[in-house]
Amino acid sequence: MKLSLKDIISTILIVIVGVIVYLDSTGIEFPFSRNYRAGIIMLFVLGLSICAFGSRATWPIKSSNLALMFSALFGVLVLIFAIIGIIVGGQFFFYLLACMIVLLWTITTLRHIVS
Repeated sequence: MKLSLKDIISTILIVIVGVIVYLDSTGIEFPFSRNYRAGIIMLFVLGLSICAFGSRATWPIKSSNLALMFSALFGVLVLIFAIIGIIVGGQFFFYLLACMIVLLWTITTLRHIVS
């Protein structure tokens, strides 16, 4: 089990993502709660921060590390959906982005625990 301070910081950030999604789903107003574009940008910035704190990878990615390859490809999908979500500005992309960020954090944290 090799969790570091960076993992703890990324966990705190993922809790903030969860709070934002919870507040939106219950209808409690918070800054940017009426504008999904702003919410998507906020989630994307948090996701980038989580990625920066959770990443231990170096380039190039070895093809033998499937979790790392999956995370990299999934990260690209997060970027694509965030851009589409900013353009469209819908609730679907807000929740999709939040779910994808939580899934990436889970994969990364489990990889840090196992390796």
